[in-house]
Amino acid sequence: MEFQGEIRGGRFVDGFVGEQFALPEAVEALRALRREGSERTSVGHEIRLSAADPLNLVGVILPGARVAANPSNYIVFKNGVPIQSGEAAPVEIVSKQVG
Repeated sequence: MEFQGEIRGGRFVDGFVGEQFALPEAVEALRALRREGSERTSVGHEIRLSAADPLNLVGVILPGARVAANPSNYIVFKNGVPIQSGEAAPVEIVSKQVG
């Protein structure tokens, strides 16, 4: 895919070992974030990610205890650093009977 120009290979994010791959749009988005500098990061941007997502690297290459890859588990990142994990409350589905 890299030879076909569909993805880019390189070292895009500090702190990760080995070759990294990204879509060209992702590379441009990372560059834009770098250009914005601390303006954006000082805001304290938080992202909630399902622990079942392949980006769940907590306890693997990111600091912290491993969070089980269960769809009801989640991880909260602030400025790219894991700050919280937990289990989502179960959702009760109530169906209305039509008729």
